[in-house]
Amino acid sequence: MDGESGQRDRGCADAPGSRILARLAGELGEATQAEQVWAALARAAHEACGCFLLEVWVARPPQPAEGLLDAERENHLVYTWTAPAGRGAAVEAKLPLRAKGERLGHVRVALASPEPGAFSPVPAPPPVAHDWTLLQALVAFAAQAWAHLDKARRLHLTLRQAVEALAALAEARDAGSPHAAADADHGHEMAHLAVAVGKELGIAQDRLQQLAYAAMLHDIGKLAIPDHVLQKRGHLTQGEWAAVRRHPAVGRAIVQRLESLDLAARIIHQHHEHFDGTGYPQGLAGEAILLEARIVAVIDAFTAMTTPRAYREARTRAQALAELRRYAGTQFDPRVVEALGRIVQAPVEQRPAS
Repeated sequence: MDGESGQRDRGCADAPGSRILARLAGELGEATQAEQVWAALARAAHEACGCFLLEVWVARPPQPAEGLLDAERENHLVYTWTAPAGRGAAVEAKLPLRAKGERLGHVRVALASPEPGAFSPVPAPPPVAHDWTLLQALVAFAAQAWAHLDKARRLHLTLRQAVEALAALAEARDAGSPHAAADADHGHEMAHLAVAVGKELGIAQDRLQQLAYAAMLHDIGKLAIPDHVLQKRGHLTQGEWAAVRRHPAVGRAIVQRLESLDLAARIIHQHHEHFDGTGYPQGLAGEAILLEARIVAVIDAFTAMTTPRAYREARTRAQALAELRRYAGTQFDPRVVEALGRIVQAPVEQRPAS
């Protein structure tokens, strides 16, 4: 009986820790930023053993930077919560942050009870007995979550650099064309406007990033168009026009080699489709065309009209919008045209930041 009773007691004692671990795992699973990881750890640590998270120090390899000082400054991340003056901690401890056997840094905790509200984790339930095993488990959970986020951040950075390199290549290839934009940052401007319209139309965040990449790379397929066609100032022959019409399919073939850009590749493939079904390359119409592709089509036309070319001056935004509205329902999705109109006609202080 005594053994069974002791086993029950230990089970009851373990239950709060299990709940805290489960809650932390849920919060870490939803975290999208490092600060959310450490805030979740701070709350869990205080609930588990009454300690306060004073500092998180995370080492990382130097990031590419213009100068050595910049690179050195990027060598670590520090998150701190400052204890109130005159309230020194009775006990402090430093625990290592590890993920897959690699030491990432450390966290420093205090077992004192500072003034309420002095630390981010307050308020929290009354602390239970100091349980270092539980605290170490919480820190290990947080370290794994941070390592996962950091890996995703690095992959995203690499992907963005690849997209920007491809966009720069396409713009350099197009530079000799009479249809080339005078603005070297044409791709970024298109991406900014496309995302603004996407937000206006309620597109989800993960699809907005794909939309931005598609806007930057929408004409990457022009790399396959012969120079004499791309730079021709007169009317194109039937064969030359066929070569131009192939560039959305070529663009998709290039971009879909990056697995994480599958949606962006499909957007690129459809950005010359017309709302009434008269576009190319598939002759899709209406809702059969991806909303993101309909957005790129409108933004492409708008920026083309409002950017000076070798053979004409730029149109004003009002003139460009009037032209888009003229072809709304035939070439363009009317809903997308009106969303763009609300954005570009808004007062400057209300426009989305670049």
